[in-house]
Amino acid sequence: MGKELRPICKVKRRFQKGRGIATGLGKLSGRGSKGHRARAGYRMLMGYEGGQMSLFRRLPKFGFSNEMHEKNQEEVTLRRIDEVFQDGDLINLESLKKKGLISKNCAHAKVIIKGSLAKKVSFSFKLNFSKSAREAVTILDGDAV
Repeated sequence: MGKELRPICKVKRRFQKGRGIATGLGKLSGRGSKGHRARAGYRMLMGYEGGQMSLFRRLPKFGFSNEMHEKNQEEVTLRRIDEVFQDGDLINLESLKKKGLISKNCAHAKVIIKGSLAKKVSFSFKLNFSKSAREAVTILDGDAV
């Protein structure tokens, strides 16, 4: 009938080790005679350089990184709170995230004094305040902090 379908390129069989001495890689299958590389389950550790002192151990270490310990805290000004929120609004971490005043992965927020707060709003979460912002908020709303 028609032409027979053939693969585009020749399909090469996977080379099998340990199939007799005459195959070229029989007996010890290219692993050598003894040592940890000859054993089953061998895996070279990352950075291992054959007994030579590895690179990360040769390079000098210096400095201090506080990245692991630092808090992801963002600042919110009273002016921005006054612009975005209405009278009687409840301000918490979620509402600040929803209005876009802080990023979504922010864990802590700090209110700073820049500007003034003319609206009566209440804060209902553990929020850090600068000293002057704390005084300004408590003057406007007695139960704010």
